[in-house]
Amino acid sequence: MRALYSGTDSRWRNDLSNSLALSVGKKLTYTPTVSGNQRQFTVMCNVRRTQLGGLHYIFSGGTYCYWYFDTDDTLRWNGTSAVGAYHTTRKFRDTEWMFLGLAVDTVARTIKMVVNDEEIDLWDTQTPPTQNAAVGVNLAGTAMQIGEGEHVLSDFVLLDGEVLTPQEMINYRTQNVPFGNNVITTTKKFTTEGQQERFLALHKNSPQSTLTKILDKGQYVERDHASWDSIYSDVLPSTGLIQVEYELLDTGNLQIFVGPDDDSSNTGAWSNYNTPTGIYAGGNAFIENNNGVESGLLQSPAPAIGQIISIQLNLTSRKFYYSLDGVSQVGDPTSGGGGITIQYGDVRLYNTIHSLSGAKVNFGQADYKYPVAGYGPLKEPAKSDLKRCKLLPTSGSTPGVLSERGLRNSATGASFIGAYSNFVLSSGKIYFEAELENPSNSNAVGIAQVGNEGYSGNEEFVGGIVESIGLYQGNSLIAFKGGANIGTFVSGTASQTLTFAVDLDDNKFWMGADGIWQDGNPATGTGGHTITDTAYRVMVNSYDTGVLLNFGDSPWKETPPTGFVGPAHVGFDTLRAPQSDGEHLEYGPNGGQLLFENGGQIGEIKAGNLVTWTPTGITSDDQLTDTPGDPYPILAQIRNGALGISHGGTRLSASGVTRNAESSLTMSSGKWYWEVTISGGASPNQGAVGIIADGQTLSGSWYGNQNTFGYYGYNGQVYSNGSGGASGATYTTGDVIGIALDFDANEIEFFKNNVSRGKFPVTAGLSYVAAVGQVSSAAGSNIWDINFGQKPFAYTPPTDFKEIKSSNLETPQHHGRDKFDVNLRTGTGADAIILTPFDKTGLIWTKNRTASNEHILQDRLRGAGKELYSSLASAEATRVDSVKAFNDGQIFIGDRNGLNNNGNNFVDWIFGNDGTEVTNNDGTIPSQVIVDSSGFMSLVIYTADGTAGMTVGHGLPDTPDLVIVTPRSFVGSRYVYTNNIGMTLALGHYLILDGANGLLSDGSANIHNGVIGATVLNTGGNAGSVLNLNSENFVAFCVRSVASLSKVFQYTGTGSGDGPNVVCGFKPRWILFKQTNASRSWLIYDCERNEFNPVNTGLYADLSNAESSSSTRDIDITANGFKIRGTANTHNASGGTYIGFAIADVAGGGNLPAILGN
Repeated sequence: MRALYSGTDSRWRNDLSNSLALSVGKKLTYTPTVSGNQRQFTVMCNVRRTQLGGLHYIFSGGTYCYWYFDTDDTLRWNGTSAVGAYHTTRKFRDTEWMFLGLAVDTVARTIKMVVNDEEIDLWDTQTPPTQNAAVGVNLAGTAMQIGEGEHVLSDFVLLDGEVLTPQEMINYRTQNVPFGNNVITTTKKFTTEGQQERFLALHKNSPQSTLTKILDKGQYVERDHASWDSIYSDVLPSTGLIQVEYELLDTGNLQIFVGPDDDSSNTGAWSNYNTPTGIYAGGNAFIENNNGVESGLLQSPAPAIGQIISIQLNLTSRKFYYSLDGVSQVGDPTSGGGGITIQYGDVRLYNTIHSLSGAKVNFGQADYKYPVAGYGPLKEPAKSDLKRCKLLPTSGSTPGVLSERGLRNSATGASFIGAYSNFVLSSGKIYFEAELENPSNSNAVGIAQVGNEGYSGNEEFVGGIVESIGLYQGNSLIAFKGGANIGTFVSGTASQTLTFAVDLDDNKFWMGADGIWQDGNPATGTGGHTITDTAYRVMVNSYDTGVLLNFGDSPWKETPPTGFVGPAHVGFDTLRAPQSDGEHLEYGPNGGQLLFENGGQIGEIKAGNLVTWTPTGITSDDQLTDTPGDPYPILAQIRNGALGISHGGTRLSASGVTRNAESSLTMSSGKWYWEVTISGGASPNQGAVGIIADGQTLSGSWYGNQNTFGYYGYNGQVYSNGSGGASGATYTTGDVIGIALDFDANEIEFFKNNVSRGKFPVTAGLSYVAAVGQVSSAAGSNIWDINFGQKPFAYTPPTDFKEIKSSNLETPQHHGRDKFDVNLRTGTGADAIILTPFDKTGLIWTKNRTASNEHILQDRLRGAGKELYSSLASAEATRVDSVKAFNDGQIFIGDRNGLNNNGNNFVDWIFGNDGTEVTNNDGTIPSQVIVDSSGFMSLVIYTADGTAGMTVGHGLPDTPDLVIVTPRSFVGSRYVYTNNIGMTLALGHYLILDGANGLLSDGSANIHNGVIGATVLNTGGNAGSVLNLNSENFVAFCVRSVASLSKVFQYTGTGSGDGPNVVCGFKPRWILFKQTNASRSWLIYDCERNEFNPVNTGLYADLSNAESSSSTRDIDITANGFKIRGTANTHNASGGTYIGFAIADVAGGGNLPAILGN
């Protein structure tokens, strides 16, 4: 296992320095002078939304297309009908940074988006673009726009002519920083340097189909509809040993086969394909297909959920093999014996599907379940995805239509379209090939002098450009040089491979077909055609047909002449055009990268086409140092619903309304300094500046409440914990209010224009947020600008006080994923193994999601098979068919109904606990405990002695924040105790986990008084009380809040859709909560059953019900906690008091990157 990452080395560093704050009317525009690729491009950027529910434009092309956040907080691609329409199902309502990527390809009719390290693959609207539509991006004379709306951007990249796959976008823009035994995903600065392997991609034969689905970055396929449709891969390599695995998630119809590469438009079953070779899993049998002939009906084993179909392709020997759950069915792929011969030439892998609820696909991205020696992933060799040779469409009136990653130029109508290479040939001996598609139509391939990229003539461009030479293919091949026909040789055929060799040092050019050279031999340097000593591009022109170029990335069809190499084998940077053209080839003609580092020229391109985007409404004041890896707090609408926030979350405006806002980051330790500038308005003194306890209501004259500390401008008073001091220095427009908060001394100091107003004590032990706002309904468009350090301070902070940003926080010591896991599985009805990300499991809590079964809780301290139920008051039950063993890194389970029903869906919430069992003697009686080293959890068992005042040691390093105690040896409830809201221990208050009851009290019985202690549980109460029955056995589950790992929380419901925001200090993975002042069930959410916002698929700890979803129960998981969005009483009754417990997914800060927005 990886050693715990302490955050003290240099493995991670923030590599971005600046960002740009955008608002309404603030944008950047650029109007190309040369058309690039209007059909294929990629846009990537980091975005921080500073206002929710608004229209925020990220990127647009004229009036043709728009990429933006809509007012419902979905992310959308829209425009004219030709560009298509994609509207996400998920909502983006986190105000922290996130990475977004967009890849548009109207040739393939695909729109792909990613957020952080995930592909977005669920859509409310999904309308593919029109085939080959030009969408107004990279179009000469049409302005492209970045922004407007309330958000912040960093590291904006446009790739003109490059369509990155979702995985490539993720690889280029995110990185995984080690932490514990897991990682934190953060962004990284875009660069074209480096190499990466690329797995081949899957595509829909019917791009417009919403029933056929390719999800999880190509690792999942589905068509849950009673009709056939098809999915195809990129063209397979011509050589190599490839393995692909499919895991059946349903027993519908799945045909897996290889077939001709030109069958990618077919949509029916494999009977519609030419010479398919493969295997069909459907119903209760498997059927083999041998080059179009169905045979080999195999009924044992029949297709089953969870079954692995493994395909082995020996592309060198042209053999197809398949196996079922590791058992080969046709020959031996390792020795090469048997198998089915693949008779066709260039092939793809096809999946035709019908009534299939899903299958997982593994090209080798994950470990194979049944690896076969010698066979490996379906991927290209490691190389640069951007520094590679390809074609770009001409900038003339008939630009080429490109596919196959920029190597195929195609024309689908009766007109010539052209393309040129993104590289320049100026020295060396270069060889390349062109494969023709149709002998009856026209193609021209050759080289032409640099400067003719806008050529749009017809037929033989090589005859229309003086410095050009090449071949024109119709019914025969005609050689052209400049304006002259220099000869006809060999007939043109569809399968023909044209070959070209150019010696740029000796200024010679040769051309041929199918290995036969015309007029000489490049290998010996004899013959050939003399060319001018200049720089050339490869050029191609096609009419109602197509040409596939090979620059050396794929195996050659013919053997290159001795001494000649493909352009792909030459250092890419040596193939650049002269730098005076300002063009970086990997970005395309209009592509580039904006880093917003130059405040005086904010639209400056740092890499790519070195132009400047024109700012509108933007000044140098909009440049921030707020970046994704090391963000600053902002005024956060998500906290209290405040409107009027702008300028990257640093400005609050109000006119005629009471309006207050608070910071996105809580402070509980350290020394912090920030400033608020009074920036305008008729009544600027109607504001207050200061801090408020986290979770406390911010409204009206908040500065005068308990646990608030504010400086009120109208009378100049500083208010401390509800008490105001003497009137003093009022403030007005232009004044700067400094705030220094010192948790070491528990005091706050206010400054006006760097003159101290005094120091005031703050309540110790609380967390605070910065607060600012207009406390009356004064008119006058009043403005407050808050600065946590993302801009230069007006005054030097006091000694040892820091600006507030992520890297100045304490570094987390624990990783949530190392202590807790959510495992989703389908029951098998047979013994099974659950793998865990940690060696030692403390507790496993299992629930059948599909059916009504009890929640089953088992732990390592009580032992395997010892069951308790959160949803049922009962004694402990022992089952031999339940958990059979807690092993290192795994849990062995049986076939028990309710734990592993065949075909049912289950969730396991697994709590890690790396402690070992010890005897604890802190109480009046001994207890056995297992305590996790982080101190977030202990398991306790004891046998009561019936003596009044009995106590039991819990083993935690400090007082638990929540404890569940339950009888084991007799029927009893699961008693819940906490120090939080409404749970006054002196009055003996408690809840029960197995019931919906509100807060209960034992009255005068003194049974439950003060159960939670610093070192012991006071479960004795009276002699013979419910937790102290002599000789009876009990178990206690104790948890406490540990920074960045776990949080016992409390909040008060509002009954509105803009509900409470609960700060945990981490992104939660699991949440349990309960209303205490009314009868409500215990609600459980996790981030596996709902992978994106809104989260609303709940299970109830006190009920055996199957899971259910309701929009009235919506919450949003955020980078720092969760936000209540639904109005259901289960979690948001107006005035309802709630308690709960959350466990982290990930946390960041300090020497670790901040967590990205969810």
